[in-house]
Amino acid sequence: MRELSQQELELITGGVYTLDTIVVTASPYWGDFGFTDFWHDWWSYEVYDDYYGDNGGGGGGEDPPAPPPCQSHDAATVDAYSDQLASQATRDIKNQPGYNNREYAVLFYRDGTGVIRSSPTIAGGNSGESVSIDLQALGIAAGTIVGMVHSHPAGVYSTSTAEAIINRHPSSNDWAAADQIIAAGADPSVFTHYIIGPDGTLREYDYSNRSTYDPPRTSTPNGGTISQSLQPDPC
Repeated sequence: MRELSQQELELITGGVYTLDTIVVTASPYWGDFGFTDFWHDWWSYEVYDDYYGDNGGGGGGEDPPAPPPCQSHDAATVDAYSDQLASQATRDIKNQPGYNNREYAVLFYRDGTGVIRSSPTIAGGNSGESVSIDLQALGIAAGTIVGMVHSHPAGVYSTSTAEAIINRHPSSNDWAAADQIIAAGADPSVFTHYIIGPDGTLREYDYSNRSTYDPPRTSTPNGGTISQSLQPDPC
């Protein structure tokens, strides 16, 4: 029997791959037509296949009850539940001792049972260095991620009014990280970046509406503001 090549294996599995590490960072400002993002290309790839099936069966009668929000696959419900998790994560991030000078991040992902969970809070380096998230160590497959929240700290990204405004948004590198997550199998209709800007406000940026927010400039519209007092629905 002939052994299949890597290319043939990728065709069989749909060419879906996992990522071991994702990196997010902010946008140092060098002017609207000269800002620079620092991208650390630490991605690794492997063949990966993942599927969350419905538990449906045959039979008639009444429709089954809707699952709790944490298990829903309805885009609007997932968005609302992710808002709640982002609000909770923002409170945790703001309680970190280095909040004003370090980036922090939390991922939202589906576990093996299909329930949307929050990762632990992950810290970046001092002085606003990028947050490097080791997915393998966390046991999270990139294709299961539905969103993430991370901070652009005021102590680093408020050297000018323009820099503070730009860093209310995901950086170009943040969108590149989202691209890799989507390429690994995440749902582009539900993935959302949540940014805690230098002004302390939590805003959401849907991947499906990326063209409105990328590239980040002083004239780029702000994402929708999310309350920081939301509590996740029981799961």
